[in-house]
Amino acid sequence: MSTERHARLFRNGRNQALRIPRDLELPGREAILRKDGPRLVLEPVAGHLLLAVLAKLKPLDEEFPPVDRLPVILENLNRTTWRCAESVGRRKRLKSSDGSAA
Repeated sequence: MSTERHARLFRNGRNQALRIPRDLELPGREAILRKDGPRLVLEPVAGHLLLAVLAKLKPLDEEFPPVDRLPVILENLNRTTWRCAESVGRRKRLKSSDGSAA
């Protein structure tokens, strides 16, 4: 997709600036500007990928404490009803222990 628009150049102190039309705005707050022959190419800075950020972290030396109880997990039954998986497990245990449904 090639969109060509005229843009206004102006001075901001000693710098030349470019007013980018709203429909061509770049995401984020930073961009990369490079010269390619007689052209100036402006590209958005790619956001940091989570895996790249995690790869830079140092490993932890400490151990995590044991977990006595698992967190509550929600199951999606349909688009409007949610139920707690913990209560489903409780009903299954009750049913199996006495043979009747709870």
